[in-house]
Amino acid sequence: MTHVFIAALLGFLMALIVNRLADYLPARRYCELARRNPFSTVQSSLPTPSLLPHTPLQHWFGVTSLLSGGISRRAVRYFTVEIVLSLSFALIAYFYGLSLPVGFFYVYAALFTLIAVIDVEHRWVLPSTLIALAICGVLEWLLFGWRHALQEMPRGALHGFALGLCLWLLGTGYARLKKAVRGKAIGRTIFGSGDIWLLSACGMLIGGEYILFALLITMLSGGIAAIGVVIWSLFKRDKRRRNPLAIPYAPHILIGTAVWLYAPAAATAVLRSLVLG
Repeated sequence: MTHVFIAALLGFLMALIVNRLADYLPARRYCELARRNPFSTVQSSLPTPSLLPHTPLQHWFGVTSLLSGGISRRAVRYFTVEIVLSLSFALIAYFYGLSLPVGFFYVYAALFTLIAVIDVEHRWVLPSTLIALAICGVLEWLLFGWRHALQEMPRGALHGFALGLCLWLLGTGYARLKKAVRGKAIGRTIFGSGDIWLLSACGMLIGGEYILFALLITMLSGGIAAIGVVIWSLFKRDKRRRNPLAIPYAPHILIGTAVWLYAPAAATAVLRSLVLG
């Protein structure tokens, strides 16, 4: 079990990088958007964000921030990411070990967490994170090629893009129909353009067949989350929320992908038992 403990420690340290990137990448994006604004000036432009944190060392980690009494939303997020990645790395090590080919599984866990955090906090799926995900998928195949054939990568990407585009069109059509019937616009649809590209990248990782089944888990997870949001909004009676169903969908895409990426045999067995009874 020593390798599991080592993996958990590596996950805790990887959380430092993920948390910092989750702060830096959106800040850089906001800075770029501000500079493109035709009404902005040099004086009003946002300062260029720094990749290294300018905070005391104890605030670099969520657990030390909380223990020192610095309870804040960012500290809670840091701590949550540390727990998630430590457990994820430990589980990967327990089932797959610490061999070199499995190293990409750890990278995918970190990238999945980074994408999910940014989407939850900013409702963005950044191109840089998708490019990193695609590059890792290509490198894994070039170095090991041990999960699926090369033709499954473009097939999975195409299937993912097509499925995401269909969902986006359905959401856009619903928004326009609601505006035409009730005269009430929807600010956000359930599926955004970033989700389309994310589903395409995930399809490249797990192949054309698995992405179809991953979408089923995605929709199930998203539906449960949407129901939870509706119940929460009813208890809070928050009238300011115009569309509580417009939840960030990237985490649910990644949940569906992770199931078929890390446990394809178990997921297939469960799916067959449900279909065949």
